Amino acid sequence: MRFFGLSLILIFIVTHPASAQVEKWVDKEGTIHLGSEPAPARPDGPHSPRQGVLPPRSSSKAREAVLQKELAYLKSIPEVRWVVFDGNNVYLGLRSLPGDIKIIVGAAAYHGNRAISFGVHVWAVDSKFRESPSDGYICYATARYGKVRKNSC
Repeated sequence: MRFFGLSLILIFIVTHPASAQVEKWVDKEGTIHLGSEPAPARPDGPHSPRQGVLPPRSSSKAREAVLQKELAYLKSIPEVRWVVFDGNNVYLGLRSLPGDIKIIVGAAAYHGNRAISFGVHVWAVDSKFRESPSDGYICYATARYGKVRKNSC
């Protein structure tokens, strides 16, 4: 009885009209494939870093140059007196403490990370520490892999 049921299922699959229609497609080289065509690859997902901006093993100076270009908008913020770039570190000299400092520092880290596909650290510093900005920082943010990982603001 068990064998009889299995044979009926096989007969149904073989004789069903939908099983006779096999999709075919041809790739760029002219090779014929059976089945459905693969979905196109997404070049840039919602959280993936932008590819092609810099090679993965680029130098610190090349990353710094891209950061300067991508984060040029920071100089237009009224509370930011100066911006210093040192490799993948960005120092923001603030003349007064803005209410949205967490957003400013976090967004700078995020956009810098997306630009160079490398970890970026943004430090908010009092503007009087320009000669040695790493001495007296107010807060910092670190972005890696397309996300802000740490934000102490």
